[in-house]
Amino acid sequence: MNILLVCGLGPSTSIVVNAMKEELTENEKNWTIEAKSSQDVKEVAGKYDLVLLAPQVRYQKEMIEGYCTPLGVSVMVLDSFAYGTCNGKKIMDMVRGGIQNV
Repeated sequence: MNILLVCGLGPSTSIVVNAMKEELTENEKNWTIEAKSSQDVKEVAGKYDLVLLAPQVRYQKEMIEGYCTPLGVSVMVLDSFAYGTCNGKKIMDMVRGGIQNV
């Protein structure tokens, strides 16, 4: 599973990515989690299975879905509280639940 976290690339983003990676199970250790700016999504969307939108860029969801949906890439908006508190467990629970519903 390749996951892209789309954000404003502030310092909290790397903390969130690291928190998510810490919550990967043994079976998920080969997953890739990366962060990029919303400006990069159009060029890189095809490399990912799932795109997560940080709360501060959720207003761009429709545009980003326009890039991702034709490629079969799912888009989810992260919970504001989980993102703001860098709660990797809650975010990964959301990701796992979203994968099952796709």
